[in-house]
Amino acid sequence: MEHYRWRVPFYAVKTKNYNEMKKYNNIRYSIFWIVLLLAACNVFGQQKMIPKDTIIQSEKDDLIQLGFGLKREKGELSAAVGIIKSSDIIKSSAINPANALFGKIPGLAVMENGGGSWRNDPDLFIRGTGTSGDASILVLVDGFERPISSLSIHEIESIEVLKDAAALAMFGLRGANGVLLVTTKRGNDQGQSVSLSYEHGITRAFRLPEFQNSYDYAVSMNQARSNDGLSPLYSSNELNLFKSGNSPYFYPNVDWINESLRDYGNMDNWNASFQGNIKGIRYFSMLNYQTDKGLLGPVGENKGYDTQLSFNKFNLRTNIDVDLTKSTNLSVNLGGYLRESQSPGNGQDNIMYSLFSVPSAAFPVKTYNNNWGGSSAYVANPVAQISASGYGIQYVRELFVDGRLEQELDFILDGLSGELAMSYDNSATFMEGKIKQFEYETLDITKDPDSGNITDTTSNFFGEDTELSYYHFLGSQWRRATFEGNLKYSYDWGNSKLNSALIFQQDNMVRTGQFNTFIRRMIALNAHYSLRGKYFADLSMSYNGTNILPDGQRFGMFPAVSFAWNLSDEDWFDSRMFNYIKLRTSWGLAGNDLIPQNINTTKIIGAAGYYFTSNNNYISGFKEGALGNADVTYETSNKVNLGIDAKMFEKLDLTVDLFYDRRKNILVESSGLTSEVFGNSTGLTNTGIIENKGLELGLNLEDKIGDFGYFINGQLSFVRNKIIEMGEEYRPYEYLKRTGRSVGQAFGLEAIGFFEDEADIQSSPKQLFSIVKPGDIKYKDQNDDGVVDEYDIKPIGYNTINPELYFSASIGAEYKGFGFDALFQGAANQTQYLNTPSVFWPLRGYTTISESAADKSWTIDNKSSAVYPRLTTQENANNYRPNDIWFKNGGYLKLRSVELFYNLPHSLLSNFKLSEMQLYLRATNLFSVDDIKVVDPESVGVGYPTTKLFSIGTKIDF
Repeated sequence: MEHYRWRVPFYAVKTKNYNEMKKYNNIRYSIFWIVLLLAACNVFGQQKMIPKDTIIQSEKDDLIQLGFGLKREKGELSAAVGIIKSSDIIKSSAINPANALFGKIPGLAVMENGGGSWRNDPDLFIRGTGTSGDASILVLVDGFERPISSLSIHEIESIEVLKDAAALAMFGLRGANGVLLVTTKRGNDQGQSVSLSYEHGITRAFRLPEFQNSYDYAVSMNQARSNDGLSPLYSSNELNLFKSGNSPYFYPNVDWINESLRDYGNMDNWNASFQGNIKGIRYFSMLNYQTDKGLLGPVGENKGYDTQLSFNKFNLRTNIDVDLTKSTNLSVNLGGYLRESQSPGNGQDNIMYSLFSVPSAAFPVKTYNNNWGGSSAYVANPVAQISASGYGIQYVRELFVDGRLEQELDFILDGLSGELAMSYDNSATFMEGKIKQFEYETLDITKDPDSGNITDTTSNFFGEDTELSYYHFLGSQWRRATFEGNLKYSYDWGNSKLNSALIFQQDNMVRTGQFNTFIRRMIALNAHYSLRGKYFADLSMSYNGTNILPDGQRFGMFPAVSFAWNLSDEDWFDSRMFNYIKLRTSWGLAGNDLIPQNINTTKIIGAAGYYFTSNNNYISGFKEGALGNADVTYETSNKVNLGIDAKMFEKLDLTVDLFYDRRKNILVESSGLTSEVFGNSTGLTNTGIIENKGLELGLNLEDKIGDFGYFINGQLSFVRNKIIEMGEEYRPYEYLKRTGRSVGQAFGLEAIGFFEDEADIQSSPKQLFSIVKPGDIKYKDQNDDGVVDEYDIKPIGYNTINPELYFSASIGAEYKGFGFDALFQGAANQTQYLNTPSVFWPLRGYTTISESAADKSWTIDNKSSAVYPRLTTQENANNYRPNDIWFKNGGYLKLRSVELFYNLPHSLLSNFKLSEMQLYLRATNLFSVDDIKVVDPESVGVGYPTTKLFSIGTKIDF
C-alpha cells in the first residue's frame, strides 16, 4: 500500500514503505514560510495598493478569551487560538452544540457518532491525539469546567479553541490535550431586544444496511452450509415457499428494519432570548426547548403510553452584570438544564442488535394466533422488544451557578485590579420506568419426507406476559465547586504596555462511587508585553497539583513563552498584496493528569475459586492484582508552534500554523518487559513517549459588491503522531513493532487472495488459525517461515482513532435578503475496521446477512471478482480476524449542511416594530462520498443510525 507524506508547500511525495517516512523538519518549515512571505512583500512592495490606515481596525481589536477572565486583543495575540462566533454557531440545528462545530475551526476535529440526539456526543480532538491514554479535551463554560452537551446553541456567544503552549500552559495539568472555551451571551448597553425563533425538522436515517429477504437468505444459508460441508438447511420446496410468500407464518419474509423503524422522525426547537440594560443592570435571559422523536415504528400499541425513542431538553439561562460602583462590577450566571430521554423497556441497544441479527426467515412478527413470533435459536423479536417491553425514562437535572466580582484597585496602585469568582454545579441522573416481559410462540412443523409438504404443526410458548412493573433508582450524580481569585496589573508608559495577572484556583469535584473525588489546585502567572504596538511577548507559568497522583508526584511546573511581530506595522513594509501580517511563535509545557486513580497501590481482585466439603461447595478466591507504581506521575507535553496571520486585499484572511508536540511520561503497560515467571501482572509505568506534529491552514474570503455579498471559507489540518517509546515487548521482526507507528495504528494480516481449491491450499504456506477451505482468505507469509501466524501481521493503512487529515469548505452568498450557505467537510488518512455482525461478518451464530456481504462473497462462479471470503455458518478464526479486507479507508466527504434563507427588508419590518426577521430552509448530512457506502463511515458498528435532517424555521428580533 502506498502512503503519502505532506510537505510544504502542498505537494505529496510517494513512499513505498510507511516505516520509511521521515519526520517533519520544523526548521525548514519555518525558514520556508518566512522567506516566502518576505519575498511576497518585496515583490509587491514597489507600489502601495491599499493604505495601512484602511485596515479594518476591528480585525485587530476583537477580544479573544484566554480563560481565567483574561482577554487579549486579536492583533496582540501571540498564541494559537481559533474562534467561532455566535453568527456561525446558530446556523446549525444541532441539539448538542458540539455537533455544530464540524469543520468550523482549524485544528479541531469533530467526529460524529450514532446513537440519536439523546446520545450523540461527538469525539473532539484538538490537534490530533498526542497520547495513548485519555485524550479528552478540557471544556470550560464561562471559565468553569462543564459539559458542552448541556448547553443550547442559542446561549453561546463564542467558542475559542486553545491549541499551543502559549494558551495552554496556564491550565497546567489539564492543558496538554487542548482546551475549548465556551462563552455565553451577556447583556449590552444598546437597549432592550427580544429574539424569538422556531424550527421544525424531519429526520431520516442517513444510511441503514439492506438485509436479504427470506428467499435470498435461505439461498445464502444453503450456500454457506455447503461451503462448510453440511447438508442444505432448506429444501427446494421450502425455497419456493419463501419466494412465493404463500405460507407467511411458517416461511415468513419479514423486513425487520421496515417493521421496526419508520421512515422519518421529527424535531422541534423553540427559543426566546431577552437582552438589554435596565437601570444599569445588563442582562441576557434565554428559554429554550428542544424535542426529538426517534425512528421507531410500532410504538403506539399500548394504552396510556408509547414506546418511542424520544428526547426533550429544556434550557434556562440568565446572565446579569451590575456596576455596583464605578470601580466594582458583579457578574452572576445561572444555567439550568433539564433533559428527559425515553426508550422502550428492552433498551435501544438490544433492539438495534436484534435488527442487525434476526434473519427475515426466522419467524413472523406475529403468528396466526396473534402471538409474538419468536424462536430460541435467534435473538428476540425486535418489534416485540419495541412494543411489548414497557418503557424507561432517564431524567438529567443540572444547575450551573457562578459569580465574578471585579474590583479596580487604583487606590492602592494605578492599573491594579482584582477578581474573585466562584461556581457551584450539580448534576443528577434519575431513572424510572415500567417494564414488562412478553410471551412468544414458536411454530414447529412436521413435513412429509417425500413431498416436503407440512403435515402437522405444533405451538410452543416461551417467556411470560407480565404486568408493568415500576422501577426507579438514582443513576450518576456529580457536584463541582470552584474558587478562583486573581490580581491584574496594567501599566502603559508611552511605547510600551504591560498586562499581567496572578491567578489562584481550586477545583473540587465529587462523583458517585469509590475513588471519585478529584481536587486540583493551581497558581499561575501571565504577563503580556507590547512594544510600539507591533512587538509582543508573553510569559505564562502555572504550578498545579492534583490528588489523583500519589504523594510526592502531585505538583508540576508548566512555563511557556511566546512572541509576535506585526510585520505590516513596520515603516518599511509596503505591499500591494498584504494589508496585515503577523508572525507568531511559542514554546512551553502543559500536562495531562487524566489517569486512573490509586494506581500506585496494589489492589486485591477476584480470582479462581476452589471446591470444599463433601458437597463440593464452590467459593471464589482473591488474589493480588497488577502491582502498584508509587512513582506514577502526570504526562508532560512539550509544545512548539510557529504561526502566521495575514489579511490580503482587505478581503482574504489567512492563518497558517506549524506545530510540534512531544509528550512524555505516558502510562503504558510493562507486562511485556517482565518474564511470566514473575507470577503477577506488573503495573503501568510512565515510560511512554509520543511525538505529534502537523500543519493547520485557514482561509476566509469575504466581500460585498453593492447588494451582493459572498464568502468562501476553507480549512485544513494535517496531524501525524508517532510512538517513540511504549515499553513494547520484544518482537522478532521490525514490521511487528508498534513503536514508531501512530497511536491506534491498524495491524493485521495481508490478504493476497482466496484459496481456489485444495491444490492451492496444499501448495501455500500453512495457515494456523483454523482449518482452511476453498474460498477462505489466503495470507502472505511475511517472514517466509512456511506458516502464517501472529508473526505475519503488519501495519495496514492508518490509525483507527482519528483522521490525520481533516478539512472543510464553505460557501455562501446573499442578494437583497435572499441567500444560501453550504458546508462540505471531510477527512482522510483514517482506517475503519469493518467487523459489524451481519453487515460485513454474516450468518455466524444464527445471524442474518446484508445484500452487500452476499453480493461480494466468494463463490466458485465469481472467484475473480470476490471481495469477501466464502460464506460460512461456523466461527472461522482464519477469515474473521484483522486483515486488510476488513480494514478499509475511513475517509469521506460530506455535505454537512446547506441553508436557504430570506431576510425580510427593514422597510417592511419597521411597520411591525421588528428589527430582523429571517425565514430559512435547512438540511444537514445530505450525502457522503466514501469507500464504505453501506453504513455511515463515521459510525460503522451496530447501533442507532446517524440521521439527516430537513427543517424549516424562522427567527424574529424585536
